[in-house]
Amino acid sequence: MSTALRQRRPAGPPSAKDEEHERRLAKDWAWDLGKFVGLAAVSLLALGLFATWMLWPMTEDEWAGLRIPFTLADAQRLGEVLAGFRDRHFWRVIVLHAACYIFLQSFAIPGTVFINLLGGALFGMAVGYPLCLFYNTMGSIVLYYFGQTLGTRIVARFFGDKMVQFREWIQKHESGLLYN
Repeated sequence: MSTALRQRRPAGPPSAKDEEHERRLAKDWAWDLGKFVGLAAVSLLALGLFATWMLWPMTEDEWAGLRIPFTLADAQRLGEVLAGFRDRHFWRVIVLHAACYIFLQSFAIPGTVFINLLGGALFGMAVGYPLCLFYNTMGSIVLYYFGQTLGTRIVARFFGDKMVQFREWIQKHESGLLYN
């Protein structure tokens, strides 16, 4: 973790060591951001190819009805289209639903609400709810890992002073926190 998040620097001109640390931090955060964006792009490409392969047995009418849901009505229409496909290829639909949900959750992309509704419409409450809970947990674990490994230096670069202030505030109010 960056020393910028742990402690404030003393007042006065920065030393050569501080300047070297800042240069390295500036380089490292850009590298981490590039890795995250590259990973997201490769994952999106892989998900698209995987979805195409999983949905290959669809009829032409089903292909025409496939649209990314942006509203509740879109999600309902998509559920109707996928219901017929689900009856013929149940495991393909489950695996593809999992891949889409975990991808969205892993990269903190909004839209898991519609995927939750779609899961309920496709699999019913008894199967869809536990599946969505499991997917949410797996995607959150991946997102936490990304944040821990790639996000620390990015946060230090853009919000280092705010993080120092936040940690000081937590220490000041530690007696009133829930976990104590």
